[in-house]
Amino acid sequence: MREVREENSDSKKNVILLTVIAIATMVVVLVGATFAYLASSVQSVDQADIDASTNAGNDMFLINAGSDMELYADLDNFYSGAGDISDNTEATVTLQTSSTEGVSYEYNAYVSVSGNDFEYTSGACYRKATLVDGADEATCKGNGNTWANTSTGYACYSGQLELVEGAFSNNSVGCLTSASNMWVDDQAAELVVDLYKADTTVNTQGACEVTGICVDKLHSIVDGITTQAACTAGNTWISSRFMNGMCYKPVATADLTEASENSNIQLLSNVSISVANGSVTDYYFAEATLINLNHNQIVNGNKAFNGMLTFEKVNA
Repeated sequence: MREVREENSDSKKNVILLTVIAIATMVVVLVGATFAYLASSVQSVDQADIDASTNAGNDMFLINAGSDMELYADLDNFYSGAGDISDNTEATVTLQTSSTEGVSYEYNAYVSVSGNDFEYTSGACYRKATLVDGADEATCKGNGNTWANTSTGYACYSGQLELVEGAFSNNSVGCLTSASNMWVDDQAAELVVDLYKADTTVNTQGACEVTGICVDKLHSIVDGITTQAACTAGNTWISSRFMNGMCYKPVATADLTEASENSNIQLLSNVSISVANGSVTDYYFAEATLINLNHNQIVNGNKAFNGMLTFEKVNA
């Protein structure tokens, strides 16, 4: 508890301000540097984000970011075909008032990134094509050429691409051990966070689990797709979840793979919560996932992600 203060005024009622603030921290640490599949440790230390205040004894606004999220991945559980590694927590936002006229607050949710050196590992290995001298990435791609990494750095290449096959070629490190090869990136999310919100209007599992959202390979929501059957072309369907008698629908998602250090990744903006003479609670479910892409992800060995998952009241 950071602060408890009681203020008296001749013209106003007593005001009690209570603020309890902590952080929900998500730490991703990847270790291991062999040419096997990724050996990694993913860990979260969540101190439960709580922000509460009362105004003239009438209103209480309470945010609880939930419990710890911890992920641990190693060569025994994170290899080709082993599936993803994930963990989750539940969070709540509560507003209570005795005012018969009603009150309304707004809040945000975001991931604050304090450190990250993850990289995208998806791509393909090719024999070097024809070098295009002097072209930057934008010019290269704008002319329909290929921007590729080589043992001497990125450059622009034109012409027909010849795929290099073999176990070593399924990652950029192995591909670029040969000076005659080039690696063409194909970005796909590897570390993501999904946020679900309870929809109290849906009260059966069947009605709940047919809903969801469609995301592309970078975990951006694909607009206009409302069914799993329509979520095709390399996209992924995130289903709603029926838990504790409530339907939790995915409302936000973010790709954290190459999130910039000291950036805030917005999940929710200006969500309104209102009530009159009573109490109302918004229920959330958050899940962090290290995605197993079933190729050699050794590029992310010995790297780390550090950040905080935060719910925060919007100040007027």
